[in-house]
Amino acid sequence: MSPSSSVTRSSLRVLPLADDVVVRRAQPEDESDWVRLRTALWPEWPDDHPTEVRAHLTGSPDREVCFVAEVDGRLVGFAELRLREYAEECETSPVGYLEGIFVDPTARVRGVGRALVSAGEAWARDLGCTEMASDRDITNEESGAFHLAVGFDEAVRLVAYRKDL
Repeated sequence: MSPSSSVTRSSLRVLPLADDVVVRRAQPEDESDWVRLRTALWPEWPDDHPTEVRAHLTGSPDREVCFVAEVDGRLVGFAELRLREYAEECETSPVGYLEGIFVDPTARVRGVGRALVSAGEAWARDLGCTEMASDRDITNEESGAFHLAVGFDEAVRLVAYRKDL
């Protein structure tokens, strides 16, 4: 973890997975709930979510996957993962990459996020990966605490730039 980070491993408590939580691969019938959860995570691009969810569902399962978590038949979380050829500070290729994860606030602190990450790790291991990576918005300290709580180490802080041509 970088010295400038204010997030510590102990700042987020994650309990073992509750008995009523089921984690599984996303299916076509999950599309509308998956879009709802994606919109909660990334509200800036709501119109993109249906197309991206459909692309995930029809994509190559050995390159990308989505796991969903449900409680009493209701989707309460998702984790989207992809294989990347490279990730900051990783030494191997490909790398399992946690592209996005979200758990409904009503289902948090029950081990749902940890179970989603564990499912993604197993998927990446099955495809020969020996490293996982992820990222977050630098201002999202809650996400930082979550990543540390599920075993990630902060690798690097990055500020990206763009310019119109």
